Amino acid sequence: MAGFRNFNFNELEADEIIGFIIKKHHVYVTGMLELLHESCEKAREIDAHIAPQLAPVCQLLKSFSEKVLQHIQNEEEILFPYIQKLLELKRSKQQIKFLNINLSETTLRMFNNEHADILCSWDDIKRVTDNFIPFKGASPITSLFFAELLDFEMDLQKHFDLEEKVLFPKLKALELEINQITNVALRRIPGE
Repeated sequence: MAGFRNFNFNELEADEIIGFIIKKHHVYVTGMLELLHESCEKAREIDAHIAPQLAPVCQLLKSFSEKVLQHIQNEEEILFPYIQKLLELKRSKQQIKFLNINLSETTLRMFNNEHADILCSWDDIKRVTDNFIPFKGASPITSLFFAELLDFEMDLQKHFDLEEKVLFPKLKALELEINQITNVALRRIPGE
């Protein structure tokens, strides 16, 4: 993702960021989790005699994967459709006649907590693997597995940063904008 290092994601609309997250990060994460499981099992089989810590790494990776995949599902089924619906309301330019909405605080707290929980689980893997530094005598397969873990970590952090520093603030701003439109519309309702 080095090519995106200098890209300003704040210039994109929220739905464009969502598309990027799904197509770039979610697809990558899903595929990499499968590859990491395969690599971990191969490394464990090859180097179990000199690295008994690989067995717990495979277990930690399984637990981690379950959390990440549930998080992706929550984003794609709850958060992202909500943001897209708000964008539809904003773009429709119709008078919106309902009470103020403020779901983002609770929702974003939940997603930030998921991020923290996922990173905590990841830290367990880092600890057991000594920060992905191959141990003395590690096979090339194990060294490759540790390199894959490091690469995955970098993408995961970029993914979470993009959501927390760009997408989530856009959601808050979008809710505020929708609420302002709603307040104007409610003041214009005749007979009220």
